[in-house]
Amino acid sequence: MFGQRRLPRFLVTLVGVAVLSSVSDLSRADIILTIAPEDFQPGVIACLGISGDCAYAPATENPAMAIIGGIRAALSPKGSFIRMAFTLQDTSGQSQYASTAITSSFAHNISIKIVGTAGEPIGMPVLLQLSTGTDVDPSTAEEITNFLGNTNYPAVTDQLIGGFRVGDTFGYWASIAVAGSTPMIFQVDLSVQGVGIAVAAPGTLALLMIGGLALGAVSRAGGRRVTKLAENAEGS
Repeated sequence: MFGQRRLPRFLVTLVGVAVLSSVSDLSRADIILTIAPEDFQPGVIACLGISGDCAYAPATENPAMAIIGGIRAALSPKGSFIRMAFTLQDTSGQSQYASTAITSSFAHNISIKIVGTAGEPIGMPVLLQLSTGTDVDPSTAEEITNFLGNTNYPAVTDQLIGGFRVGDTFGYWASIAVAGSTPMIFQVDLSVQGVGIAVAAPGTLALLMIGGLALGAVSRAGGRRVTKLAENAEGS
């Protein structure tokens, strides 16, 4: 059901370096995406094993990275871009899981706000682009969540998404779970591409840093504690 787009490992590495150095000139710099804390502290989480041993990193203006074993989860807000990378490359044989999160033990969607910085009026239409992919066949994952707003998109997608406006806040949840020692990278590039009209998309998916994790499947309907996710995955 998911389209397949394999990303060569050497390309993944090169893109990971490039993402730290620049942002595409095609972005709309006047309209930015900010991670809204609301009542929680959003970030990324990486977990290894059914016991739910996890590392957590809160979102800041700088790249955030959670690392445990061979699992890394990274997130970087860069003005009109938000980039994430989840790398699961642990070789211990334990289950691996990585996700956006709202606390150090609570995998969940994070809230993202569309903000105008040059006098754009509240309510001005905004066009978003969601570009995501994996370095191997996504069907080898136990679960991949790519949930923006009310839609769960395929693991490999490149979508221009309308219906958003300056001032809106929307939820986005990215997560991936694989069985022990199964390597996979899931990367996300969410960006503002125009004000009501499409602008050419960046040529390459930007891989920020390599992040991975270990657990079981995660509910798409709402956040659950990571330890519970691990138990569910083990039981299945």
